[in-house]
Amino acid sequence: MRRPILFVLIALSIFAAVSAEAQYSGCDRVIKADVVAIDQPYFINRLGAAMAEGMMFALKRDVVPSDTTKPLGPGNAVLRPDKRPRPMVLRANVGDCLAITFTNLLANAPVSGTTQPATRQASFHAAGMELVGSINDDGSFVGANPNALAPAVAPGNTKTYVIRATKEGPYLANTMGAVTAGENLPDDGAQQTAGLFGAVNVQPRGSFWYRSQVTAKELSAASPGSTALNQPKIDYEAKSGGVPVLRMLDDNNEIIYTDLTAIITGDPKNGYLFKDDGQPQFFKNPVEPDRLQPYREFTIEYHELSDAVQAFPIFGRNVKSGQPKSTLGSRTLQAGGDAFAINYGTGAPPRCRSDGKLRRLRLRRVLPQRLDGRRSGHGGRRAGQRAVCRCHEPVRRDGRQVEPQQPDARSRPMRRGSGR
Repeated sequence: MRRPILFVLIALSIFAAVSAEAQYSGCDRVIKADVVAIDQPYFINRLGAAMAEGMMFALKRDVVPSDTTKPLGPGNAVLRPDKRPRPMVLRANVGDCLAITFTNLLANAPVSGTTQPATRQASFHAAGMELVGSINDDGSFVGANPNALAPAVAPGNTKTYVIRATKEGPYLANTMGAVTAGENLPDDGAQQTAGLFGAVNVQPRGSFWYRSQVTAKELSAASPGSTALNQPKIDYEAKSGGVPVLRMLDDNNEIIYTDLTAIITGDPKNGYLFKDDGQPQFFKNPVEPDRLQPYREFTIEYHELSDAVQAFPIFGRNVKSGQPKSTLGSRTLQAGGDAFAINYGTGAPPRCRSDGKLRRLRLRRVLPQRLDGRRSGHGGRRAGQRAVCRCHEPVRRDGRQVEPQQPDARSRPMRRGSGR
């Protein structure tokens, strides 16, 4: 009597797995990401310079209610205590479709005591990615097109954006709710300036993605033992409580880690080596003879913080106008303030926390630099845009970041062993 029921359940589960890909034509697979936008203050260095009006993208699994007596919702969401504020990085392979379920958890009004933009609608827009369903997947509200933004007031504060990865490389991501008209017109990026930006990194077809910087506890969970020299052995497929420790995708093709850094490999069944399947990045090149080896990926986003709260008020208080803000109002001392950042941090590798009084950062477009130090691309700087590149960033064995060193002269992509 139970066998037919069991058969039906199995058939339904198989149909559900197949229908995700069948729902969107032309997708090798559908990668899912449950993303939220939240109000999130954060420090930008160890001196105390900070962003009181910070906003950021995060996975919904990485946020908790700020007031634990109330449910998670608009204005009641912050990063969990063990999660550092960082620009969010989503990943996909060439041929994948990325289905982003976006929920706007920004407060219904600007956070008191800050200069957050009044616009509370937000979205997720990845510049250069192909739209799968309709113009609504663009996450914008432009011209006569329908409004694809998500309001901050429930119900209706959730939208799904589906985009296709057609070419390998980094794609800038940002909100399109308020991209200009912040406090410092005409070059203020509004919600982007506050931190609602990130990236979508598209990897070669058939790639696997793993975390490359973890805590000692996570490293222990992924280590089945040690070598004779007491070096940890790494099981890249290890799970803890049914959740992958290092693999960035779970068994349902949902992104569960959005780290800035990653180890990109080929199929584990092929010894984590890529296969030369005709993709251009695997063409033989005498300069890089081992192009089928795994590589380490680093995402770095540059931005300016001309109106960040300064650690020392003398660098920011405009005495003449009586402006009661710790912005860079004193032009005499402006050059000495904290006004440039990388991945929300400036001055030193920051110990970012989720408390404190913080303010907004300004984003400008800068040209990415190759690892040999030369500039790539061309064009001027434009307010509210960033550049993403890959760079050298060594880490300690326990996964903690150390002071960055000079990059070697290799061209992208970096290969295993060149990132330490």
